Amino acid sequence: MSNGLDVHVGDSAAPVFTSPSTVNFTVGAAGSFAFTATGNPAPVITQAGTLPPGVTFNNGVLAGTPTAAGAYTFAVMAANSAGNSLQSFTLVVAASPSPTPAPTPKVPVDPTVVTNDLTYIKNVLDSIAVFVPPIQPFVKVLDAVLVNQFFIQFICLAINMFNNGFSKEEVSQACTNLLLHKMEHEWKVN
Repeated sequence: MSNGLDVHVGDSAAPVFTSPSTVNFTVGAAGSFAFTATGNPAPVITQAGTLPPGVTFNNGVLAGTPTAAGAYTFAVMAANSAGNSLQSFTLVVAASPSPTPAPTPKVPVDPTVVTNDLTYIKNVLDSIAVFVPPIQPFVKVLDAVLVNQFFIQFICLAINMFNNGFSKEEVSQACTNLLLHKMEHEWKVN
């Protein structure tokens, strides 16, 4: 005889992990990983062993911002009334990528600050003469002449253009135009 109440509890099943046994985090970056396991009744997941500094384990979830690189192996267990399952787990914490350095701001070269130091001027001219053909004659005669204000302005024009991202061709054209202007208007060379 039945009292009309039929209760079906279902079959019990021991836990089985369904989550991977390895996960990757990065130093300085927040990470999170949830362990998963099947089983009936639903299993409770616990952890035993050393976690990386900055990472915690709560309610089956690894979370945090690791502060030290390395491979950290520990045990996790899923358990219910039907049994338990033990899994060796490895949390690999990679070093944070090297930050990209901020570009060094380019400071304009001020002709009033540049001295008449022939060695300095010659080194600057040598370094840009390859890209700016109009400078090449000055490089050849620089050791024999006193550097005047025009040479300093000319060098500063080229350096400032390079510093501001102008192409070699644009710098060459601007330097050529400056030379032609000086030759035609101030030096009276035709």
